[in-house]
Amino acid sequence: MKKSVILLLVFIAADIAFACSACSMRNRHNFSQNEGFAFSAGIEVGAENINGDREPYIGTLLNYDEALLGGKLDIYLGFGYFHEFVKKRNADGDEVFPKTITLDAGFAYNLDLRKTSTLSLILESNTDFRLAPRRNNRSLLSPGIKFTETVSAGDIYTQFGLPIHLANGALDGAITLGWISNFGLGISADTEFNLSPNTAWARKMGATLSYSFEKISIYTHCFFKNIGNNNISINPSIGFVFSF
Repeated sequence: MKKSVILLLVFIAADIAFACSACSMRNRHNFSQNEGFAFSAGIEVGAENINGDREPYIGTLLNYDEALLGGKLDIYLGFGYFHEFVKKRNADGDEVFPKTITLDAGFAYNLDLRKTSTLSLILESNTDFRLAPRRNNRSLLSPGIKFTETVSAGDIYTQFGLPIHLANGALDGAITLGWISNFGLGISADTEFNLSPNTAWARKMGATLSYSFEKISIYTHCFFKNIGNNNISINPSIGFVFSF
């Protein structure tokens, strides 16, 4: 099954209170609304805090997508494993390479407003398991809404989300603006900000550029985190995804 963009970007959603860089790397899924199912696998390399202590990492991604009911219902499952190359101390005082597993799931129900417009009701869950050094796991539940308009040049979309931190009930806001062309090019801009508690107006801002051809998607993105604090970090990455 041909998808215009299988993996549009990797979602950076680090919880500042945990101060863990590995938890910021994960899938941000773009629901395709195409009938059928597909598996995809990919690799991402990047760096955290390149304006300070550079922390390079590599990640592997596995995804399963399926569209049901003639494209009315979309579901996906995502798995990620991320390994950092700068050691950190664990609770015993030993230096270890940080490792994180991410598990993601999402559902979207698509309503046709008119022939060229779609409104999607979305519910996503994201969980980080910090394998080393051992820290509290992080879980998010994110209800959202997405509006897609099909034009001659492709699909233009806007998505609003309310990520809820299940551990402490903190609430974030997330906004995405994007365009997916008819020839495989994808562009998006994201911002994520704290709603409760309001520790910074914009916690993350960034942009992604992707291109898909045949069964391969290549993407690069750069995000600025901790905006509003004195510890702003720059986080670039590049990756590719193969569908089969």
